[in-house]
Amino acid sequence: MGDRCWLTATFKTVDKEKALRILDLDENFIEEERGDWIRIVVEEANYAMSDDFDRLAKAGVEFFGHHEEGGDYTRARFFSTPKGDLVYIDEDKNGSVTVTVNDNGGLNEREFETVKMRLAQWRRVCHSVAPKEYPLLLDEVK
Repeated sequence: MGDRCWLTATFKTVDKEKALRILDLDENFIEEERGDWIRIVVEEANYAMSDDFDRLAKAGVEFFGHHEEGGDYTRARFFSTPKGDLVYIDEDKNGSVTVTVNDNGGLNEREFETVKMRLAQWRRVCHSVAPKEYPLLLDEVK
């Protein structure tokens, strides 16, 4: 059966059939459907469906999501990039983004910059998929 967790993902309505087919899900997994976007919920996602979402990203479907922790992985946000990559941002049990510290207890600057970049990408994808629910902040408008 594998390691299972709760998962939600949101993608554009125009990608509904393609996304459900690639994820091997039916319409019973749709939690919410608005004009421009659809949100699915999978209560027992095997290994956070990482292989399925990787295929979805490679197929050019724009999406973002979140999964709870499993036995072998932390909870995380995830999203697709325009290049077809699947990106994860680790979170702690409270939903806060995590960054490791070095041996001296200081912030790992390189990892911090990477996480900042990923969070900015996350916001752009959320806005692109569901703009009314995820408006860009003033400093993000360029």
